[in-house]
This record gives sequence, C-alpha cells and structure tokens, in this order.
Amino acid sequence: MITNKAKKTTSLFAVPFCFLLLCSCGHKSHIEQGKQLLQDKQYDQAIGQFDQAITEDPGQYYAYFGKGYAYANGGRPDLAVGFANKALELKPDDAGSFFVRGQAEADLNQKDAAIADMSQAITLDPKKAKYLAMRSLIYATTGKQDLAMADSQQALALDPKSVAALVSQAIVYEAQGQHQQAVNQVQAAAAIEPSNPIVQHCSKCFLRRNNTSFTVSSSKRICPNLGGLDRRGSHSQTQLVHLSGPH
Repeated sequence: MITNKAKKTTSLFAVPFCFLLLCSCGHKSHIEQGKQLLQDKQYDQAIGQFDQAITEDPGQYYAYFGKGYAYANGGRPDLAVGFANKALELKPDDAGSFFVRGQAEADLNQKDAAIADMSQAITLDPKKAKYLAMRSLIYATTGKQDLAMADSQQALALDPKSVAALVSQAIVYEAQGQHQQAVNQVQAAAAIEPSNPIVQHCSKCFLRRNNTSFTVSSSKRICPNLGGLDRRGSHSQTQLVHLSGPH
C-alpha cells in the first residue's frame, strides 16, 4: 500500500524526470544533424556537426564517413580520401566509405583506384544503384564502353531515375556514333534532374551537334566538362549521383 507521503515523493521525482525526458526527445545528435545537412547539401555545416561528433566520441565511424562525403561532394576530393580511409579503419566493411573514396579518386583522375573502390562497394552492397551508376560513368569516361553499358543497365533496373546511369549511356552511345540514342538519354536525364549542371552541359553539347563521331579522346574539345574529364572544369561527375542519403 502506497501512503500519501510516498505518492507525494514519487510525484516530486516524476516532474523533473518527465521534463528531462521531453527535452531529450526533441534533441538531435550531431550525427543526425549532420546526416540531415548532407541531405540538404549544406556540406560546410555538416562538417561542423561531424567535427563535434568526433570531439565527443572519436570512435564514431559515421562522423568520418560524413566528413568524407561532404568533402567529396563539396569539391575537396583531396580531403575526402583521408576521411574515408579513417572511416574504413573503424568499419572495414562499410560500402559507403568505399563509394566516397571512389568518388574522390575519380575526381582526382585516379580512375583505376576509383574503379577498384566502386567495385568493392558493389560487392558489399550489390543492390545500390548509385554505386553501379558511378562505376558505369567512370568506365564510360575511360573508353570502357561495354562495361559502362552493363553497369548502367543494372543501375537503371534498380533505379529507373538514375541520372548518372542515363548520362553514362549517353556517353557510350555517342562514342559509338549513335547520336540520337545519346540525345534521348540526355533528355531523359534532364526530365528527372533539369538543374543538374552536368545534365545541362550535356544537353547543350549533344543537342547542338550533328551526327559527328564522338570519342573519349575528343571529348575535351567537344564537351570539355563532360563527366569530369577536364579537371579545370567547374563540374565533376560526382554531381550526377543522387544524394538520396549516404547509406
């Protein structure tokens, strides 16, 4: 039997407990805030949140992954590699970290290393369309047309709205002299993501041309920013991949 005194004591303890519980329910961790900022493409702010997460707990692999992802997509692939490496030290089987490192390596023109990392990401998570789409794009911009088409087809089977896969196919078709098919794929990509700068650039390049033969070696002259082939360009192939959540 609970006495009135006991009831009163219980209620006094319950008030601050409930208050703390309500406060904690509305609080997001630095990792959660960083994830949301990645979704919103606010990369500098995301890095700040992940830095605070690392300060609180240096063993959180996701904080290093998040920083790597932010740097890879924010134009600093040189920094992205190091943070992806740290994430993989903490979680060696993380497909997302291999993907991030592959993104960065592709942007640094380290294509063989990028393909190896994308392949590892695909092995760990074979149903991730954007991993296949990115490897397809790297293959396409290095002249490996058959491999690029195979990956892009698998990516589109998993995600019919994969812009990277569509652009990859456009590059392959154009290289094979199938100009109209290339135009069709670029138009399909533009219908999905019209504001993507690479899609806009490809649209201008392909739509203004006649049935002129296209090769990877001539791409710098015809479309200098296509697929990140020109390192001086302001765009990179990593912008083609949907940021639908790092994992």
